[in-house]
Amino acid sequence: MKNAKVAASELTEQAFSVQNRRFEELHANQIAATEKVFRVAYLCAKENLSFAEHAEIISCHQLNGTDMGSLLYSPVTCQEIINHISSVLKEALVNYIITSGTKFSIMIDESTSVSAKCCLVIYIGLVFDDEVTNYFFDLVEIEQKDGKSIANGIVKALTDNGLSANVLKEALIGFASDGASAMTGIYSGATKHLQEILDVKLCTFHCMAHRLELAVNGVVKNISAASHFRMLCEEFHNIYVHSTKRQVLLQSAAKELSLQILKIGRVFDVRWLMSTCSAVNAIWRDLAALQSHMDFLSKDGSTAVKDRAKFSGLHRKLQTWKVVAELGLMRDALHELSRDTSVLTVGVHLEVLLRALTAMKEICGSTLRVIVDALTESNHSDETESDSPLLTIPGTQATIRNPSEKEAAGFETFRKQFLQGLVDNIRKWFPDGLLKTVQVLDCTTWPEDDVNRALYGDLEVMELVTTVNLEVIIFFT
Repeated sequence: MKNAKVAASELTEQAFSVQNRRFEELHANQIAATEKVFRVAYLCAKENLSFAEHAEIISCHQLNGTDMGSLLYSPVTCQEIINHISSVLKEALVNYIITSGTKFSIMIDESTSVSAKCCLVIYIGLVFDDEVTNYFFDLVEIEQKDGKSIANGIVKALTDNGLSANVLKEALIGFASDGASAMTGIYSGATKHLQEILDVKLCTFHCMAHRLELAVNGVVKNISAASHFRMLCEEFHNIYVHSTKRQVLLQSAAKELSLQILKIGRVFDVRWLMSTCSAVNAIWRDLAALQSHMDFLSKDGSTAVKDRAKFSGLHRKLQTWKVVAELGLMRDALHELSRDTSVLTVGVHLEVLLRALTAMKEICGSTLRVIVDALTESNHSDETESDSPLLTIPGTQATIRNPSEKEAAGFETFRKQFLQGLVDNIRKWFPDGLLKTVQVLDCTTWPEDDVNRALYGDLEVMELVTTVNLEVIIFFT
């Protein structure tokens, strides 16, 4: 009886397979056209294009002679196709986690939607094809921003998509976030509630890029002189953000600078450090054009007297040697700080970074060297700031006023305070022994000598295994 059921099941599968092949043969053209339409929708999602572009791209393909079928193309159709593709990809990811038994971590960030609703962005990190890969998993709306609501939202998102509580208990090992109290608080943080709900031990980790940004932001807040550049950027933002005419004038003077200021507005805030680095680079490259633009606006008769005075003050600031020197110093420091912030590279390069910042207290970086070279053939001025001669920065058309001895001495004091503050804050925000332990996973740190390499990293690997609560099987030969 059992053999008969097996035979019947095999015959049914064969018939179904034959039926599918016949269907594919009869509708091969329609299937091929549908695949092309799906690829266009996938392109719109991948390149962050408007769904309205879907029909336009398909029309272009049709003009080129490509058969795109005779479906109804609209933004709604594009959205439905993308939703279908994403659901299939998410299902494949969940099935891989369940069937392979691989361990995974989640990365959480909090955001606010355009409708002022609190949302959680959830990423999953796991090993796929021997590479650590991060996948966007879900965008979840939560009622409140407290730890319990965040934990409940995470569990609901994971379980609703097929990851049962048992799978999470066995496979979920890590939790990464921005380190806010709502995320990692000891008593009521999301990690605390998440571990209680799932009855699992999680390795919690504070985002490397966010730590670095907090380290820099703390220095800027504690040293008053470092606020010059931040206030300057805020004034630029306030000038251009509400005036289309000024935006056009600024774009003609410095296209790249207008893009950076309008996009970022503020620097040295709790944002990604690369954003601040991009803004500083833009201002440095377009300093001459910005000086010219401020000078033009300060003399524009169609501008109100109060605004002309403001532009005149900004023009003087941009020509002040100390402000420009601060810009150069920060650009050099940000260049060192904005390297890869993954766990492995931070662990390896942290001491190198600290040595470089310490050396910059006595030795000028590449940008600051250019600014200092403008003073090589000129002594410090004893005249007032407005009467001191203008000097051209080598390699640029930007001009600065010759500083007085007091101004130059003040900058040297600020320079040492700022760089030492960076060193102290980085040591404060990167105290984890985990950073040093994880270095053994980077093959570039392994000893070259075979004898030393034989047992290198054994203790560190065991410590990592204990941290993430993994089982270890030891083989004896």
